[in-house]
Amino acid sequence: MAFKIASYLDRIGLAQVPTTLDGLLALQQAQMRAIPYENFDVLLGDNPIW
Repeated sequence: MAFKIASYLDRIGLAQVPTTLDGLLALQQAQMRAIPYENFDVLLGDNPIW
């Protein structure tokens, strides 16, 4: 499955991310606000990739 950057940015609430340090900070903050706990599946062994 290919990574769809436009879908990801839409999901975390960003239209565009400049390729700067400020852009990286905005991306990280938006990720943490929008998708805070999805990594628990991996820790619980529920990830179908493993």
